[in-house]
Amino acid sequence: MDDGPLPMRPQVVVVAYLLATLCLLIPLAIVGSTFAGAVLWRQGVRSHGAAVVGLGVACMVFGITALR
Repeated sequence: MDDGPLPMRPQVVVVAYLLATLCLLIPLAIVGSTFAGAVLWRQGVRSHGAAVVGLGVACMVFGITALR
């Protein structure tokens, strides 16, 4: 029986997005944004979890490209 996503403070989602954008400065932050995305995914906020991981990957690629 699925009752939907667990109650979560909006600040948790905001922090996950900020962690993903940190990948622009520190490419290794992809590990943290992947973890944050996985936590959101497991908490039932699947769309935000996938978006955080995708944003982290995109920012990492952009950050590495900009550093070259």
